[in-house]
Amino acid sequence: MIYKFEFRTYQRKFKRPLQTSHGLWDIREGIILRLNDENGLISWGEIAPLSLFGSENFDQALDFCHHLPANISSEMIFAISSELPACQFGFESALSNETNSPSPAPPWQGGEKKLSQYSGLLPAGETALSALQMLWLQGFRTFKWKIGVAAIG
Repeated sequence: MIYKFEFRTYQRKFKRPLQTSHGLWDIREGIILRLNDENGLISWGEIAPLSLFGSENFDQALDFCHHLPANISSEMIFAISSELPACQFGFESALSNETNSPSPAPPWQGGEKKLSQYSGLLPAGETALSALQMLWLQGFRTFKWKIGVAAIG
């Protein structure tokens, strides 16, 4: 299948910087992908590189997107090099979202994605316990907890 491909970048500052084993992390940057298929269905993906953890860096991912044509095929997506794991994940996620629930708008603009499709990010340390309760009340049912960055107790 052929898809019209569009993307945009984002940079978001965390409300509170995250302490990682590599130091403080205060800004998250990535690339939002939009694929529009031949039937007009829209699906979304995200390239969120974490070069400190082995993926390509943001500039490499952005360069990859800039070099893609405006129309791409699923074969091109499945041929993305394993040296670009965040790009692979972002594009393949967009393909998998296409059959599930294509939304006319991304989730941050009121798209119909449910919170159950996302994981709430818990901070490292004991504050994870109170954050878990708040995220649960907001509707999250799966969570990511960053471990191994500092002593819990």
